[in-house]
Amino acid sequence: MAVSSLPTSKNLEFPLLQLLADKRAWGIVDIVDALAAQYSLTEVDLAERLPSGQSRFYHRCNWARLDLKAAGLVEFPKRGYLRITERGLQELHECRSSRELTREEHQRVRDEPAAPKAENIAKTPRRLSKRIVIDPNILMGKPSIRGTRLGVEFIIDLLAHGWSEAELLENYPSLVPEDIRACLAYASAVVAKDIQTTSIHTPGTNPGYSPSLNAG
Repeated sequence: MAVSSLPTSKNLEFPLLQLLADKRAWGIVDIVDALAAQYSLTEVDLAERLPSGQSRFYHRCNWARLDLKAAGLVEFPKRGYLRITERGLQELHECRSSRELTREEHQRVRDEPAAPKAENIAKTPRRLSKRIVIDPNILMGKPSIRGTRLGVEFIIDLLAHGWSEAELLENYPSLVPEDIRACLAYASAVVAKDIQTTSIHTPGTNPGYSPSLNAG
C-alpha cells in the first residue's frame, strides 16, 4: 500500500497557526481550502480517501486543529470554527523568531555545554545530550533539537516520508547534518529502550513529557 504524499497533521500545525494569526475565527472548510492552496495540492491529492470514505486531507486538517486545541493554542468560538489564543500567538512568535536565527547562531546555542545539574544527561549518549533537549517551554515538552523549535518527531516523520538529508538542510537552514543524525540516534535509542523520553531535559526545568497528540 502506497504511502500518502499529503502533509501530515503535525506538519500542518504551524501553517495552520500562521493562517490564524489574523485573530479572526476561521471555518474548517476555509482552512482546508487555504492549506490545500498553500501546499499546491492537486485534485488527485484531494481525492485521497480513508477507508471510511472521508477525505484524507480534511481528516488531517481536522486532527491538526484538535491537537492545537488540546495544547491550548487555539479555541473553538463556535461549532466548526477556530481562533488562535494568546498562547498560540506567543508560540507562533517564538517559532518565527527561532527561524530568523542564522545557522551560526543556532550552532553556537547548540554547542553551549549543558549545566552540570542535569543528572540524567550523563546517562545518555553524549551526542544526544548535546543536540537533543526536552524543555516544557518548547513544543510543549517534546524532544527537540537544541537551539531550534524543530521536534525530533518532526524530523523523523519527514525522513520516513522520503525527505533526504539534503532536502532537510535546504528547507531548514538552522539544521546541520549532526542534528539529523542525532534525531535518528535518539529514535533508535528510544525504540531500543536504552533511554526514556524524559532522560534529556533542560536543567532546572520539569522534565515531564506528554506523548504527542497530533503527530500526523
